[in-house]
Amino acid sequence: MDYDFRISALGEAKISSPISYSQVRGDDLANYVGDDEMIIYNVDVYEQPAERSYRKDQLMEKAGPREKIYFSPGHVHAAILTCGGLCPGLNDVVRSITRCLWYRYGVRRITGIRFGYRGLLPECTEPPVELNPEKVDDIHKLGGTVLGSSRGGGNRTEDLVTGPKIWWIRSNG
Repeated sequence: MDYDFRISALGEAKISSPISYSQVRGDDLANYVGDDEMIIYNVDVYEQPAERSYRKDQLMEKAGPREKIYFSPGHVHAAILTCGGLCPGLNDVVRSITRCLWYRYGVRRITGIRFGYRGLLPECTEPPVELNPEKVDDIHKLGGTVLGSSRGGGNRTEDLVTGPKIWWIRSNG
């Protein structure tokens, strides 16, 4: 089955990242990820010919820090949610993202959405929680996820992006 992995651009990224990385490949230092760096979706070498070329829509953008970013970190209000059910390390991920946003990027408004996508739906009465390094520093010692998780609601896109929690996040940051 073919998938189209192209991601629409938000425009030109113009703000210099507050994270300093090397721009020299091969110098044994961490580098920024270029917008032209891609990875192969299907890496099963037994099902692919040795010499194969790929169209851009068959490749995924490589994740990682970019030299230029879209939003000024001081103006960002980030939200984190965990969904899809429990898996080992979710609290580690919440902790790492929060600490990276806070210490590396300088983001000071970070909100945890309770119970995955369901937490964004209008019928969910569970309020979001403020996240900061003090609140997450010891959560990696706990099981599960401190935000809660769910498998439902992900198909209700319109409700997810226009619901009351989204308006709360927008109006508070």
